[in-house]
Order: sequence, then structure tokens, then C-alpha cells
Amino acid sequence: MADRAAWKNYKAQMKEKRTGKKKNNSGVSILEEECIVVQRLSADVSGKAQKYTRIGAREFVSFEYDEVTVDNIKLACLNHFDVGEMVCDVVAGEQGPSCSSIKQIPDLKVIHVRFIHGSDAGAGSNVDEGHKRILRKRPRLALPGPSVTNSHPTPAGQQSAKESQFIPRSMSLVEMLKLGKEIKEAPTTEVQLFKFDLDQICWSKHPSVVEFVIEKDPFGTGGFRNAFKATSQAKEFRSTTWVVKKYLPQAIQDIGVTGQTVEQHTKKVVQMHSLARHFAARLKQEMEKRNKVENFGEFLKYNKIYFGKCGEECVTVEEFIAGTFTKHINNTGDVCGDITSAICKKAACLAHYSFQQSEKQLMVLDIQ
Repeated sequence: MADRAAWKNYKAQMKEKRTGKKKNNSGVSILEEECIVVQRLSADVSGKAQKYTRIGAREFVSFEYDEVTVDNIKLACLNHFDVGEMVCDVVAGEQGPSCSSIKQIPDLKVIHVRFIHGSDAGAGSNVDEGHKRILRKRPRLALPGPSVTNSHPTPAGQQSAKESQFIPRSMSLVEMLKLGKEIKEAPTTEVQLFKFDLDQICWSKHPSVVEFVIEKDPFGTGGFRNAFKATSQAKEFRSTTWVVKKYLPQAIQDIGVTGQTVEQHTKKVVQMHSLARHFAARLKQEMEKRNKVENFGEFLKYNKIYFGKCGEECVTVEEFIAGTFTKHINNTGDVCGDITSAICKKAACLAHYSFQQSEKQLMVLDIQ
């Protein structure tokens, strides 16, 4: 009996390998990246195939929740897309059906959603009444202060009217005076952003197009690239300043000599950064398991980085880090910083940890 059960298990594994069906474990990646890829669909099906129509390109949606659930995905999408009082419905694909649990979503790498009015969430949809009520009352801004309630009772059978609340922000005199003149918008640059999935070892096939205001002059220049500060009004990018790095003309020629294209080299930069970010996160996990967090102190952390295209020009887009530039370990593995400082010791620790974890095949270097 044991041999028969083992054979059935082996047969199922071979079938899974042959058909390419793998366990949906992208939830861990979502929590690490704090981001989901969403394809928005039309509210209703159309055509002979009765499919939902794609609306625009796929987009990165910020996901700042502790657990990957259908409700949290809906809340993240409602915060990202400006759809007013509509209800978010997560569907299994372009032909549906609606999903009520995370197990019903075929692939968390790309999540399909549609937005419908509450009255339309009837047959064929798993958007329950309780969830609709919660989402309708979802505040657009979470601000401290006393709650506003209606002191007059609402008659039975009638819906209480909701008054829109305008919350003024604090404005300086200079800002007020500026409104007396036409506000000229700064020129923007469209950047196609591609994301690298370290769990699946693959690149996103469809980019997310984001508009950036890129400063004219670089604030820093390295051996290969110029670094420009940039900002964006896109919801997932507006909270911080970004750095767009562009290759120097001589660097492009040098890359060509190695037999690589600029795109291949840039993708390799992002892939190596993702691996270094992985090692830093694993080191933190190990210290937490050993209850050494208090002894170790603050951990080194690698920020997010994207491969981008401005037309045909290949760039990288990464979060801006304020402060003084200091290199702790150079490209040869030698410590070049202040070895007595805590951050330099932690940099050396990360380099050694990556060397051991990769069975002495790789080492994180050029830590700065």
C-alpha cells in the first residue's frame, strides 16, 4: 500500500512537471515586493467568446497588507484606481468567474479585476453584500479627528444622503500667491517599466508606463552612468523621489565591445540587484530565527529597482537615497570604509553571508 501511494504521488509530480502546472506560491513574492500586477477588465463581457475586454496595460499596484487575501487585493485596487463608489471584483481570467478566495485565482503573478456598480453585483458575481457595504464606506483618506455622524434618524426604507467632506490642507502664503498665475506643468517623460520576478526567474512581458519629471542636469556621475533625480504623480510612485540612471556614450561603446546589448547589460544590473536584495532579506530572517535582532541592530536593505525604456534608451529607475555617498566594500571584495563603523562591519557581514549561502560561488560586492 505504501509503494502504491508513493507511485501515485510520483505520477502526480510527473504530470505536474509535464503540464507546467505549478503551485501558486506568488503570495510570498507579493508580501516581499509590496506590489501586485493588475490587469483591469471591462465591467461586462462582449463578443462571441463572451470575454471581458482589457482596459489599458497592466499596472503595478501598491500592496501594503500583511496577508494576501481577495479582500486585501480589492482594497489595494480601489486605492489605486479612481473608480468612485464602484465595487471591485477579482476574476479568474478574461472569461471569469469571480473569485471569493485566494485559491480560486489561477496565478497571482497577474491579477484580473473589474469594477462594477453595487447594484450590478448580482448573479455570476461573488461580491457579497457585506463586502459591498464595507467598500462603499471606505474612507478615501485616513485622517485623525472626530467622526461625523447624522444626528437625525433616517426613516425606514430611505437612504441617508452622504455629504462630501472637503478637508483643506495647510497652504503657505507663497503657494496662495502662485495660484494667481497660470501653473505651468513641467515636461514629463514616459518610461516603460519592466519588473523582474526573482521567484519565477523571469521578466514581466508587459511594461507599466509611468510619467516622470526628470531633472535636466545630473546630480551624480559614475564610471558608466549619469544619475538624474525624478518625481512622478503616479499613485505608486508619488510618495518618494526616484533616480533615473542613463548610460554615458563611452559606456555604451564599452558594452558593445563585450558582445552584449545595452538592454542585456541593464537587465543584468537589475537581476544582480535583486539577488543582493534577496541575500540581505535572508540574512535578516536568519537573525530573527536566532533571536539576534537586538544584538545585530538595524539591517542593510536594498531598495526596489526597475528596468526602464525611454523610447529606445535603456535606463534603470530606483528609489533615491538621501545622505552622503560612502563606499564600504569595493568590487574586489576589499573593505575600503571605516572598519570600526557598524555599517562597514555589517557590509562585510553581508558579503561573507552571500559567499557562504551561494556555496562559495557568489559574493555581494560594491556595497555603498
